[in-house]
Amino acid sequence: MLQMLRFHCTQLLGLFLLLVQASLLAMPAYSADMTVDGLLENHAGSKRPVLIFGADIDDKAVAQIGALWSKRPELVERDMLIVRVQPRQVVVQRTGRHGDGSNKDVQTYEDPALAKAFRARYKVEDDDFTVVLIGKDGTEKGRSDQVLKAADIFELIDSMPMRQQEISQEAGSANGS
Repeated sequence: MLQMLRFHCTQLLGLFLLLVQASLLAMPAYSADMTVDGLLENHAGSKRPVLIFGADIDDKAVAQIGALWSKRPELVERDMLIVRVQPRQVVVQRTGRHGDGSNKDVQTYEDPALAKAFRARYKVEDDDFTVVLIGKDGTEKGRSDQVLKAADIFELIDSMPMRQQEISQEAGSANGS
């Protein structure tokens, strides 16, 4: 009986260690050491981040995300990335051409220090609602403390030289050039 009990305990311990190992492998290696620069550099040159700052429960932030996410094809077309900065976490929603909007396209960093670093970098007070548009070149392109219409954000992006170049290239590709 004692040997059978040892056998089951050994099996349970092995299963537990296997689950722990699998969960560690599923975690991104950089999540514990993520910085503002590191997170944004992961997308530099390929994405236009929209930073949405707000409290944990913030109607304006929810409305802003909803306004943008409802126009997902336009987000994808403009290579946008939605970054929600809350007091204790940062949530990145990818909108890439191959993303399907599922949870695999959402990365949550439960890191108050990272959220605080974003707020310090972009000079946003705790719990203030602010939207900051960052260009593919990494510079700030626009800022508002009001919920913006998606069309207004798209208009700003479409007026940028890099976006104008993308539009020209897409038109050339469509015409068979």
